[in-house]
Amino acid sequence: GDGESQEGEVWEAAETAGAWGLENLIAFTDKNNQQLDDYTANIIPMDNIASRYTTFNWNVYSVDGQSIPAIYYAIEEAKANKNGKPTMIILNTKKSAGFIPGEGIKGNHSMPITQEICEKAIADLKAREGR
Repeated sequence: GDGESQEGEVWEAAETAGAWGLENLIAFTDKNNQQLDDYTANIIPMDNIASRYTTFNWNVYSVDGQSIPAIYYAIEEAKANKNGKPTMIILNTKKSAGFIPGEGIKGNHSMPITQEICEKAIADLKAREGR
């Protein structure tokens, strides 16, 4: 994800894949603007992930990572690319989307789930399903 992309190994691999023209490589970045214990903007802002991959000779798609059809179509586009470049699909997501007690809040990576929170989450899901 974008938090993991704050580390050097990610960019070493990206540069190598682009330099070698690995057009059969399709990779994903979960861009939820969070890492383990804080927002990425407070540590190392990652707003320029797409341009970084473009610089390393990648095709880049940025899609709604909560939408299965959007992800599917991006994968199909990536498979059709025969231009000697790997493809990065950036999944723009909200961490814990749909789980109201943890949605988008700092610290939800290791948030303890109490019985009360679990019951609330189940009730929220049932309400959305109309049950």
